[in-house]
Amino acid sequence: MANWITAIAALIAAVATVAYLFATVLIFRETKKSADAAEKSAAAANKSADAAQQSVALVRLQLEQQADLGAFVVTATIDTAVSAVEEMLEPDAR
Repeated sequence: MANWITAIAALIAAVATVAYLFATVLIFRETKKSADAAEKSAAAANKSADAAQQSVALVRLQLEQQADLGAFVVTATIDTAVSAVEEMLEPDAR
């Protein structure tokens, strides 16, 4: 009778070990999928950050160009106003 109990206990231990191995393999596969997804997500985040940096650089360039254009417009307007005043002040302009 003791041999039967030992044999059944050994069988239960063997089945539990196989089940544990199977569960470990499944957990490993899911962990691998999760790690792969995390790598893809990190790559996409880096790509998005690069695009954002390029966008910021383009906006900065556009603002600088607009500021230069604004300064040009102000200078041209002042020059035109000064010329108009000088023409009005010249005695033979009329």
